[in-house]
Amino acid sequence: MMTVRHAILPLALLALLPPAVQADEAYWNGDRLQLRLGSFYVSSANSTVRFDSRSIVGVTLDSTQDLGMNSSDNIARLEANYRFNKTHSINLQWYDLERNGATNIGQEIEIGDPPETVPVGARVDSYLNTAIFKLGYNYSFYHNEKVELAVGGGLHIMDIELGVDGEVILGDPTSIASNNSSVTAPLPVLGGKIAYAVTPALNWVAAVDLFFIAVGGYEGQFIDTNLNLEWLFSRHLGIGGGLNSNSLSLRASPNTDNRFRLTNTINGIQTYLFLRF
Repeated sequence: MMTVRHAILPLALLALLPPAVQADEAYWNGDRLQLRLGSFYVSSANSTVRFDSRSIVGVTLDSTQDLGMNSSDNIARLEANYRFNKTHSINLQWYDLERNGATNIGQEIEIGDPPETVPVGARVDSYLNTAIFKLGYNYSFYHNEKVELAVGGGLHIMDIELGVDGEVILGDPTSIASNNSSVTAPLPVLGGKIAYAVTPALNWVAAVDLFFIAVGGYEGQFIDTNLNLEWLFSRHLGIGGGLNSNSLSLRASPNTDNRFRLTNTINGIQTYLFLRF
């Protein structure tokens, strides 16, 4: 999984970038580099996962109801935005959500390849970890003192690890059947952003990213939406917060060893302190 160390290095490199050539000093009044340091309260994380062996179609499991995973958490979130000029900018974002579950299952399931039967009432341990590192580019095709409209694209580098370990009673009640899968892939996204200055110190920002992929034996789609309100209480310092929702649908090709299907929806509230330079 990605760590804070992986996220801090790109932010440090951004801070070393030279100022844009022929910049308008009035415009660059604290708007060239912005760092956001905050938290993301995940109020609702819902997932379904399905493991298929080569010989048996698996059972679809709900991460919360069937596997006992946590559906809420509070995690760190880091973001940086750098403007080369009024028109072009890049954005970095990182966060890591880890979910774990332990329960006695209410249905018989087949996991592993070759498949083994985990009976009703057996203990099942599971995990679903998702780390997201985003590198995006924005083109501001309209920008004045009140409104900014931008479109762009980039990469969502997603590191997903999921697994299920179940107790199998075959003369040895401690025997374990396992099925674990992982995928790390740069996923191309397209997006758009609207920013509006309610007052010189108060702004709201709406943004959306989406992708549809078929690469490396995996197919899926992803939609990420943000709606934030920001208050600048000094020249270089402010606070912000808002709503964030993303949904992921990912499935592995029948020809791969990691044969699973995953749907994942995360809804939450983010709050952050931002610095402008």
